[in-house]
Amino acid sequence: MSPATGWNESDFSTILSAHGAGFEAADNYWRVGALKQVQGWILDLSFTLYDLPAGLEAVVPILLVDNIAFQVIADMQTATDFVHGYVGIEKIGKMVSVFCPDDRKANQLAAELIAATSRFNGPAVLTDRYLGGTVYARYGAFEPVMVETKAGRKEPHIYMPDLTLVPDTEQIPFQLPAWVRWPFERLAAAEPPKPKKVLNHFYRPVVLLKEDVRGNVYKGLYLKSLLRVKDCVIKQGKKGMTSDIYGREMHHRLAWQCALHRAMEGIVPLPKIYDLFVVEGDTYLAMEYINGKALYDRVKEINHQGASWQGLESAQRLAILGYIREIVFLVGEFHKQGFVHRDVHPGNFMVDKQDRLVLIDIELAYSVREQQPEPPFTYGTAGFMSPEQQDILAPTFKEDIYGIGATMVNLMTGVSPSKLEFAGKGQLSEALALMIGDPVMEEMVIRCLDRAPGRRPEIAEILSVLEASLAALKSGPKIASEKNEIDTALETQVRTALNKALRGLAEEPVIISEGLWYFKMVKEGNFGVPQMREYTKYPGLRNGMAGVLLAIAKALQAGLSIEYLVPNCLKARDYLETFLTNSTEVSNAGYYDGKAGIAVAIAEAIKNGLVPDGAKNRGLIYTALSSSGGETGGLHYGDGLAGIGMAVLYCHQYLEKDYSTRRLTEITSILLSTQNREGLWERSGRPKKDAGKISLGFGQGDCGLIWYLLHSYSLSGNKAERNALERTVPKLLKAAGGITETAMGTYLEKNTNGLILGDELPGMLHTMIKMSEVLGKHECRAAAEQVLRLLPDRFTNNNFTAWNGLAALGEAYLSAWHVFGNHEWRQRATWIAALYAHLHGNNPHGYAFWMTDESDAPTASFMNGNSGIIHFLARYLSGGRGFY
Repeated sequence: MSPATGWNESDFSTILSAHGAGFEAADNYWRVGALKQVQGWILDLSFTLYDLPAGLEAVVPILLVDNIAFQVIADMQTATDFVHGYVGIEKIGKMVSVFCPDDRKANQLAAELIAATSRFNGPAVLTDRYLGGTVYARYGAFEPVMVETKAGRKEPHIYMPDLTLVPDTEQIPFQLPAWVRWPFERLAAAEPPKPKKVLNHFYRPVVLLKEDVRGNVYKGLYLKSLLRVKDCVIKQGKKGMTSDIYGREMHHRLAWQCALHRAMEGIVPLPKIYDLFVVEGDTYLAMEYINGKALYDRVKEINHQGASWQGLESAQRLAILGYIREIVFLVGEFHKQGFVHRDVHPGNFMVDKQDRLVLIDIELAYSVREQQPEPPFTYGTAGFMSPEQQDILAPTFKEDIYGIGATMVNLMTGVSPSKLEFAGKGQLSEALALMIGDPVMEEMVIRCLDRAPGRRPEIAEILSVLEASLAALKSGPKIASEKNEIDTALETQVRTALNKALRGLAEEPVIISEGLWYFKMVKEGNFGVPQMREYTKYPGLRNGMAGVLLAIAKALQAGLSIEYLVPNCLKARDYLETFLTNSTEVSNAGYYDGKAGIAVAIAEAIKNGLVPDGAKNRGLIYTALSSSGGETGGLHYGDGLAGIGMAVLYCHQYLEKDYSTRRLTEITSILLSTQNREGLWERSGRPKKDAGKISLGFGQGDCGLIWYLLHSYSLSGNKAERNALERTVPKLLKAAGGITETAMGTYLEKNTNGLILGDELPGMLHTMIKMSEVLGKHECRAAAEQVLRLLPDRFTNNNFTAWNGLAALGEAYLSAWHVFGNHEWRQRATWIAALYAHLHGNNPHGYAFWMTDESDAPTASFMNGNSGIIHFLARYLSGGRGFY
């Protein structure tokens, strides 16, 4: 029941029905009236969840009288997703959209709706210009022209005056198209007013510390007087954001945080509060600036090489355990004052210049004594929230014990606890034994993470165990501890996990609908908001249907059973056929995202018996390769000629010899003729400072071109190709020589999302390994192995992906093992395989999946999801053969 209206508003069609309106479903809305034009002015009405039912009651009668086409949000759950940005920040606040047939009607309706909504509140609509009340406006698509993109996705377009089609981009912030007249001069100027330089007379924002659609965080100046200026932090809560059905929003959260700081002042280290104030509807909390660094960054500084817990020296483990002890103590102090913290994780602690922890962001805390706020504020951090907090039960101190256990996992292993959230107790125990190797600490973590609150330990017991561990470390050896042996039965464990993961590809929580895999939509700039619920079908190899087929074909080659996936694979094949035959977009040659990669996936599927060999499927390969227009894609592997060439090489056994010879000759000739004297290829956008340096990337760099030429030369023995390859060797060696232990450590420290290899480091490594194999360049082997040894042998990291994470590194180890025959690289690959074998979740049927993104459901994506991990593990079981 809504506190505002006292009636059940879960489905807002009831409001339309009560007013006699006819309507139909339209995505996340109920639509009234027909859309009769491609584009025009759209008025978006924003409401908080609390105001939404009453707001709809106020505006629907106006819109029905005007006989205008409009749509209202479908239900309260959808509205909640929109308000919090889960379906994209461009959707925030769009509770009602009104489609105005012309400028005159847009002006008239805007004025009426401003008057009708002046008593309501709502979050800003980021794509629109604010007019007044809760009314926003933008020029955009009603019934857009859908145009296919290079990645195979259809996107909305609108017409310019000369009938040229342009994307309907919903830009943030609002920008008036140059060819559109602004019709709302009497209501608001087209350009928004410039932000105030000084807030509330005393606070000047200087540096943006964190961009967040709910409210930014700034480092600023506190201007107490001309001679008394000090640094401060200014935390903003934007009007109407994170609203709930109880009428609370960001203002109430910041006001509660202010009260908490003052209640806990002098008891735990917190930034001192200077002021809480409101400017133009937005709330600001000004507080003391802590001169230090985030605990995350400090721990990465300590373990800059990404070593496993057993690979750390005693001093490193002492420092990390010391911070954990301090966290537990501070949480205990919270409990003594009657507060549950409810968001214990490393991101909510700073380390000051005296190496002391300072708490930040305590707005989720709950007073057990006063039972405030009521109900408790929702949210938390994925992987660190207890089951009862996720179920929004009454807070207890035991919630924080779970957060402490999750924090211990994160700080000791470098892995997010969300990777273990869906593991069974026995699997959790094995995973911790693998990563930590300290039975006492492992047992304490397991007890903290117990799903039953009553079985979790007390603060005093956790502190006692930590004190004992610290004392033992201080009196023990100063070097890294002896590493535990990896179970000799690991291959069986890997095969079991892989079989379970293959079964898991066909079931939730992997995103799949009507037998087809869906993939997370790529969006630029989330402004601090996890966007969790937008998925679509893509055809490509990187993050689409082709990549899943490739991984499943590799699993079949490794001798794994995939019968239960055959129906899905055939549906994926049919989807790719439809895409190839109906596609009008030919500009993306696309080994990664387009048609060349699709050809490779189909060829691998035929080769391994996943789809039948015959004229129909061979014809699809021809269609994919013939429609891959490399002329517009350039030379690159990812979207140009080198990628097409690689696809022709992969698919040659299913192509007529004359066709493949002609295509390869054309492509090789172009690549050889465009190589410069330094052995490189020109690329647009290369900074002047990088002139003469090799571009290491696979997709858009020189390594992708070299990779193709190496494979081509291995088949042709063409002298011109060899000469071209020889010219690249000095540049490769120089680039490899520039990667030192210090440079690698600094690089890893700076990356907040785990091991971000990009495709540069793997690109260079695979290329140099292949160079050693094909040209017999021993210096390339030496350089590749030197770079590989810069990382610890038991490297741990939170990034699990095949694009830039552990699976990417594992693939490089497998290539080194396969080509060099050095058992060291198999051992390193074995460590990564062991992590995957233990760090998977299990669905209700016991089938496996990996959480590659903490805030989203797992997908079957190759480069950023489960298929890339499956490919690595299948290749591991196949002896390291067959890099994609």
